[in-house]
Amino acid sequence: MRYHGRINYVKCYEWGLSMAQGALFDLLNESSSWAKTHIIGDEVYYWVSRNKVIDELPVAYTKSDTVYRHLKLLAKKGLIFYRKEGVKDLVMLTEKGKTWNAKINSDSNPNSNKTSDSDPNSSDSNPNKLGNKSENTGKNSDIDPTDKDTSLNKNTNDKNTNDKGADKSTKGKKKNLTDYPDDFKPTDKQIEKMNKYGIDIPLFLETFKSGTKAKGTKYKCWTSALTTWINNEIKFNKLVPVSEKPFSIDDEDWSNPNAPAKYQQPDAYHPSHQLDKPMIDTRPNPPAADNWHWKEPLPNMSIPETYDYLKANRKAGETAKKAYDRLYAEMQGGAS
Repeated sequence: MRYHGRINYVKCYEWGLSMAQGALFDLLNESSSWAKTHIIGDEVYYWVSRNKVIDELPVAYTKSDTVYRHLKLLAKKGLIFYRKEGVKDLVMLTEKGKTWNAKINSDSNPNSNKTSDSDPNSSDSNPNKLGNKSENTGKNSDIDPTDKDTSLNKNTNDKNTNDKGADKSTKGKKKNLTDYPDDFKPTDKQIEKMNKYGIDIPLFLETFKSGTKAKGTKYKCWTSALTTWINNEIKFNKLVPVSEKPFSIDDEDWSNPNAPAKYQQPDAYHPSHQLDKPMIDTRPNPPAADNWHWKEPLPNMSIPETYDYLKANRKAGETAKKAYDRLYAEMQGGAS
């Protein structure tokens, strides 16, 4: 259990985080020192166990599903990249999330840039130590400069000269087309928009990178190009914000916030989870409900094909389970 933490209250207020969420983000910020790494492509994620979070922050968290919901919320706010690999929750800080440390570091050493406060010879701490000669002459001082107009005009002329030089150096230059930059990263707004529409961010960014490289595509502005890709993904796939998405039991994604609570559990069963493997019920007391999902698919059929076959050959008034048993018996040459 952690004895203390370093919650950045300024960032919590700025990002709209509760105290519990701030404590969780502070723990994620230090994940490189305690969590196992997980390499995906050229990105380094950290495996953050929900039980570990509960052990470290027992005052803030007592349930794993609360940790899961807060991880998703931090991802939605563009503070972390979040993805699942099997039962593992993988986390990586975004550029926005890394700014959590900026305020903390400056607070921990507030006098790092104030050398005059600690300098015994500075004019502020001991004004009589330096400049005694000029103070006594009464001339060439800040109070009575020798040539006020000359000094002012010189500064003004220098500024104008520099501005003209800058204009000449930039005028007429056009931004050239470039290949995909190796250090390219999406902006915080782009991450927020992809999370809003339920886009798989790591997969989408990998597709964007490999697709443009394969075609040798070049752009003047890669950030604008990614925005176009995101808008086309939303437009062509007719995506709607996750918060407005109606729930369907056949939907592949059960993270829909409009889904009933039982479907939002991290270990909730969905028929599509194991499309290529027969689902054999190993529970001691299988449910008696009308559900054939815990049996093997019909002979020589996959689970989706079994769904379609049952739908096409189901008799009026016949339950799905009875239809499965009848069709299975017919295929085996038995009585219906």
